[in-house]
Amino acid sequence: MNDSFAFSDLFRRVANLIRIGKICEIDGARVKAQIGNVKTNWLPIISTAGDTNVWIPITVGESVAIISPFGEMSQSFVVRSLHYNRYAVPENSNDISLKTKSDVKAESEGKFEGEFKNGLELKVNDTYIYVHDDGAKIKCKNAEISVTNDRISCKTENSSIISRNDQITLNAGNASITLSSDRIRLSCRGSTIDLSDSSISLNSPEISTIPSVCKCQGGL
Repeated sequence: MNDSFAFSDLFRRVANLIRIGKICEIDGARVKAQIGNVKTNWLPIISTAGDTNVWIPITVGESVAIISPFGEMSQSFVVRSLHYNRYAVPENSNDISLKTKSDVKAESEGKFEGEFKNGLELKVNDTYIYVHDDGAKIKCKNAEISVTNDRISCKTENSSIISRNDQITLNAGNASITLSSDRIRLSCRGSTIDLSDSSISLNSPEISTIPSVCKCQGGL
């Protein structure tokens, strides 16, 4: 009789060492898991807790492993998680993917440093920030700012400011102003005014002044 009891107890313990279930209830850092027709008591979740503390909220329906040291369910804890149809592996399983419906918060008392050899892109709907090895770009629906080693540009739907080396160009619709170290150029449709350190030139199909210039005969 004792041998039969000992064998039954051993079988129970071995069977309980590792069980697979799904999260059915959540209370902060404690969960209950459904294993077949059995629901566990409140169990802790394996996480990273210490000076480096990582917390990722668990989800109802998440498939997990329940570990019971010595086969005792009273000492069980949850190890997450196993992919299945409801929470499948990403299509490109070679990429590192983070997808969440929760807010993400990062806090550090030290320096945050990252190296991205092929660029870094952050996107929120129609707005994104893209950083690559020779420049950066911020773009939203109707505006864009880009910076490279020798050029800065700000663009909206109908206007732009472009700075490169020793020249700045302002564009607004059909009009533009170009400023450089030795020249100023104003342009609007078919008319231009060029100012340099030694000359002024006007080019237009029609030249007029307000008030009108007196059309005198002869000269002064």
